[in-house]
Amino acid sequence: MLQTIIHSTKFQILSIFSLALVLRLFYLAAIRDAPYFHTLVIDAFEYDHLATQILRGNWLLDPAADMYVHGPLYPYLLALLKGIGFDHLGILLFQAVLGALICVLIYRVASYLFLHPIPLVAGLLAAGYWPFVFYNGQLLATTLVILVGLGLAVLLLHYAPNLTYGSAVGAGILLGLLVMGRSNTLLLLPLLLGWIYLTASGLPKRRVTLVLAFALTFFLILLPFFLCNYQVQGTPIPFQGGFSFYIGTNPAADGTPYVRQGAQFQRLELMPLQQGFDTPAAKGAFYTAEGLQFIYRDPLAYLQLLYRKFRLFWNAFEIPVSADLRYYETHFPLYRLFSLSFGLAVPFALVGILWHWRWTSAYTLPLLFVLAYLCTGLLFSVCARYRLPSLPFLLVFAAAGIWRLKELLTARAASRLGAFLLLLTAAFVLVHTGVNPKQVDHLRSPWLLGHTQLRNKQYDQAVQTFTHGLAQFPDDSDIYNSLGVAYQYLGKFDEAEAAFLRAVELVPDHAKPWLNLGKLYLSQRRLEQARHAFARSLKCDPRPANAHPAYHNLGYVFFFQKDFQQARQAFERALHNKETAQTYYSLSHVFANLNLTDEQIHALEQAVRLKPNFVPAHRNLGMLYMQLGSYEAAEKSLLQVVKYDAQSISAHRNLGVLYEKMGRTEHARLARARADQLQRSGAGH
Repeated sequence: MLQTIIHSTKFQILSIFSLALVLRLFYLAAIRDAPYFHTLVIDAFEYDHLATQILRGNWLLDPAADMYVHGPLYPYLLALLKGIGFDHLGILLFQAVLGALICVLIYRVASYLFLHPIPLVAGLLAAGYWPFVFYNGQLLATTLVILVGLGLAVLLLHYAPNLTYGSAVGAGILLGLLVMGRSNTLLLLPLLLGWIYLTASGLPKRRVTLVLAFALTFFLILLPFFLCNYQVQGTPIPFQGGFSFYIGTNPAADGTPYVRQGAQFQRLELMPLQQGFDTPAAKGAFYTAEGLQFIYRDPLAYLQLLYRKFRLFWNAFEIPVSADLRYYETHFPLYRLFSLSFGLAVPFALVGILWHWRWTSAYTLPLLFVLAYLCTGLLFSVCARYRLPSLPFLLVFAAAGIWRLKELLTARAASRLGAFLLLLTAAFVLVHTGVNPKQVDHLRSPWLLGHTQLRNKQYDQAVQTFTHGLAQFPDDSDIYNSLGVAYQYLGKFDEAEAAFLRAVELVPDHAKPWLNLGKLYLSQRRLEQARHAFARSLKCDPRPANAHPAYHNLGYVFFFQKDFQQARQAFERALHNKETAQTYYSLSHVFANLNLTDEQIHALEQAVRLKPNFVPAHRNLGMLYMQLGSYEAAEKSLLQVVKYDAQSISAHRNLGVLYEKMGRTEHARLARARADQLQRSGAGH
């Protein structure tokens, strides 16, 4: 009876799901105090930002959303979860459940290929596979992409070879969602079209109609995605495809997403702008053309790069991007519970593929998924996160390889065991050689950790972290810039200036430290030096993200120099790059000094439009309206001051004066009484 229960599919599925979920919950509990747990960085921050934009009504994620560089599927899921009340921990718990479901789906895929107990072994391997667990705890699309891809594979395997129109439509829906999660999975389309045609039973006409049903559904699902891209970027396919292609295909490429946040990214993103290409579609075409030019000019170097990417894809080292695997492996002993790694699993997977090779539809489908993800690595670049969706299928074959080794050891079949071990040794050599981890790890853990500490206002710790980082990266302009910011927050202005100057000495065209240096000089009223620094920053990077703060602060420089016409031009240029309430408010002060009352009022009205709770802007508007005799408008503005700052003594007194002018004596008396009460109680200001 017990044996029957243990061997039952339901029991095995429940066991795998329960083990996987428990391990993921233990992991979340262990990392709850990690600096990255609540402080989102890089891609996680951008996904969260996009979800927030959706919740604010920006359903199309138009250019105002910024950061439109990711597939929309995961931001929409995040928005849904946030909309129904999930906080950050709740979302990670939800992802833990998805991670456990992934292990069950891996069990299902294995069950279509192999007999018991290989599916059980595959599911258990997945439950304890460290990268799966790690990315379950990150606010990234990786878990969702893996789940949708596995769902697609299970659907096709379940119906093969007797594919129905319903299954073809379902597969089209899932592939469409998968592409909306990660655009490069579009490479699966031709592979699956061929697989469906060759696998489906029946006459060629029926197979063709199944292929058409799959393809038509796929394109219908993606049609809103294509239209959204076209509206936002002027091209159906995100221009970042060209950007990613160029990162992986240029003379400086090393096969990884090697371009670091900061100076390197700035230079790369400015390339098309310097050639006059400023629309997303034009920029995407520029990057694609540059990559193709590299292939044409130096085909031998490109072939060498392809070989390098191939070795990177199969190498044991997990190349980090956006999330710091090494930090968690170093700081959380629980990591050792998840002893199964790429370097251990994949050699068995490669031998399992070769040892059990057969030309069947069920066997080839998982390999097509692996092939598609390998091709995306060859076409673009390789890192741990990008290759991870291939691991569910590789773990199936790893389980087959591990079980075959056990059978050979038990049977004592010396010749076959020798052949197996020879293949396994070759696979281990492939996976554990050919790559120097230090050369392909571009994350800069100290910079990322220090950046997190900065955001959490842990400035002393940030200084220590950045200083430690400079011991590893002594010529890193980004780290010097961040160190300068930390010193400035601590009030150590001489040290901050030295750090910023060192940053621009190392990389003279790095816009960010020039901008920060200008802000430092401005705070010290070293106005000419500030003006020079802001001008250098603008010359280095004229894009809106840098131009707005540079022109905004340049406006203050001219304002303090009492050059109000120049200040006006600077603030207006800042607003041309990005509208903000603070810039409009600052511009209103310039108009006040130029005696341009109408323009001053307009600027204040724009400030409160962008920031309805902007109390100083409402207050100034109220006083201006009162001076002009627009008493109703003045009342409206002053009541807004009281609404957002009920303890403001001046607001109540001003209301009292206004009501006297309007002849509303009782209202004036009450307003003055409220001001007196706040003053006597000491609660007002």
